[in-house]
Amino acid sequence: MWSEMRRPGGRTQLRAAAASYVDLAYNDGRGGDSATAVRWWCKFCAFGLESAPGRVLDVAAPLQAKLDEEVILMEFACWLLRARPVSPETVRKYVSTIQAWHGRRFGVRLAGGLTLARLPAMLKGMVVSEGGKRPRRLTVSYTHLTLPTTPYV
Repeated sequence: MWSEMRRPGGRTQLRAAAASYVDLAYNDGRGGDSATAVRWWCKFCAFGLESAPGRVLDVAAPLQAKLDEEVILMEFACWLLRARPVSPETVRKYVSTIQAWHGRRFGVRLAGGLTLARLPAMLKGMVVSEGGKRPRRLTVSYTHLTLPTTPYV
């Protein structure tokens, strides 16, 4: 039972197996690395910030470092809205996807797990600047479009 851990490289193999199981938890089987939001986050970090997309901060990191990370996430959201023709709702979904991916991939959410208070307000402001939320499209089925079978009197 313990022989797998005791032999040379045993724990390394177990870590690799654990990482592959985490990857399989995502729909793409690659840990979410192929998600559109993650790809754009990686491009933003590589070309805009010239840093790695894994921005790991310790929970005990100084508050200013965590707030700086929140600002980076806000910059990413603004960049998405301006550089790509996406809606504010899409930006919100991208940020949520990146937070979940970062938590699974690196073990801690962005900004060291800080509750991001300014980001939701900024996303709401984006919606307002675009003219508010679009009204829900009412679905009409074919049966609604057919004429009644009984004649009117």
